[in-house]
Formats: sequence, structure tokens, C-alpha cells
Amino acid sequence: MSKKIKTIISIIIMAVAIIGAFFIMRNSFPSVSVEENKKEWFKSSGPDLNELNSSGIFQKVGEFGIGNNSLAQKNNLTESISGSLFNQLGSVDTLNQIKSNPKGSIELMSGKISDDVMFKMQTDLNFITTIDDSVLKISNNTSVSAKKEYLNNITNVINNDFAGFNKMYLEIIIDTYQKLDSSSAIQASNIYRKLSQDFINTSVPKDWVDIHKEMIINYKNSEIIYSAMANYQNDPIKGYMVLEAIQSLVNKSKQIQDELIKKVKNI
Repeated sequence: MSKKIKTIISIIIMAVAIIGAFFIMRNSFPSVSVEENKKEWFKSSGPDLNELNSSGIFQKVGEFGIGNNSLAQKNNLTESISGSLFNQLGSVDTLNQIKSNPKGSIELMSGKISDDVMFKMQTDLNFITTIDDSVLKISNNTSVSAKKEYLNNITNVINNDFAGFNKMYLEIIIDTYQKLDSSSAIQASNIYRKLSQDFINTSVPKDWVDIHKEMIINYKNSEIIYSAMANYQNDPIKGYMVLEAIQSLVNKSKQIQDELIKKVKNI
């Protein structure tokens, strides 16, 4: 566990111990302009790329979203922390230790609890790293026409699944944490859950299977992260902790986007 994460957990535990603040993240995000933070995802360099870019394919395959909110509700980290904390505080030995050495005892106790919480979190947020070939529709046809058909198919899937929804991840974060409104997260969860399955059901040339898998994995891991975010008001600690994973997911999304652009240029 990184020192940064452990420090964050310890601070959260101290807040719970001192003021019972189970909803500690409320209104913690500064007000920002979404438009100022949006990035230009892609500038094309050829007619075919322009056509694909106008369809939104490069933006959408590099984005990530939210999945089934039930994933986030299996283990409530806030309840886990409070339960562990108050169980320890209820012990006569613990109370005597705190009385004789308040600072040292609280630090030791928070460290033990944070280790326990991180273990439970890592168990619950079991990120996907592989997709088995057996669940995919892999075609032996690796011709240029087959690749163009694949691109056309996933473009249609993306456009259909995203129809009427155009929020970026930053907007969903602001809605969830600053505005305490999970409606966009709920809407996105339905979209991305369907998107993952639609990609699985889309035939892919066998020499493009790797990037096809990367897109599916990224969507599924986004589902795990954003499901926890959507459940933030019920489990604020987990909702906060998953923010640690967002930057790596954003980086991976950009990498996938760049890889797809290179493949398109080579056909």
C-alpha cells in the first residue's frame, strides 16, 4: 500500500473517531468549469480518419464509464471502518491504552484498521486484467475489408449506446461528489454495461483481438470504479478511495485511443 493511500485512510479514520463523520467528502470538490477541463481527444490527418473521428469512435473508445451499481454495494468500507473502529474503542484494554498514551494508541489503531480496510477494498475491487478468447467472436478474416467492417460495427455500437448521452468523466465526478447527484452515474452505468457486452458480441479480426480486449477490459474496470462512485453517498470512504485509480484509467484510455488510431492508419 502506498504511503499516500495509507495516510488518507488514517486521516479518514481519525475523522470518524473524533466527529463520527461518515460522509466526510461532502462538498469537498471545488467548483470548476467543465468546459475548461475538457481535452481535445483527437485531430485527424486523413479523409478516412476524419470520417471515423466525426463519428465519435476515437473519443468513445478512449472514454470510460460506470457499470452495475450493485458491484459497489457488496462490501461497505465505511461500515467496515466504523465497525472495526468502535469495536476496538469498546475494548477495555484499548480504552486503558488510549488513556495512558492517547496519540500513540490512536495511531497504532488507525494503522491496523487501514490495513484491514485496504485488504477488503482490494478484494472487493478486483480489477479485470484479462479477457478469455472463448467469450469473444474472433474471425480468421484479417483482410482490410474485414477491419473496415469491424471499425464500422464498433462505431455503430458506440453511437447507438451513447445516443443522447455526452457527459465526460469529469462532469460525472462533479455531479456525484460536489452536487451529490448520482443520476448521470446511473445513466452512464446502463450505457457502459451494455457497451461492454456489445463489444463482446462484435466479431473482431484475429490480429486485432488484443486491442479489442483492451477496450473491453477498460470498460469493465471503469464499471468497477464508477459503480463505487455512484454509491458514494452510501459508502463515502470507498467512493473516495476509488478516485485514486482514475488517473491510471485515464492514461490507459488515452493509450488505447492512440493504438487504435495507429491501426487505422495502417490499413
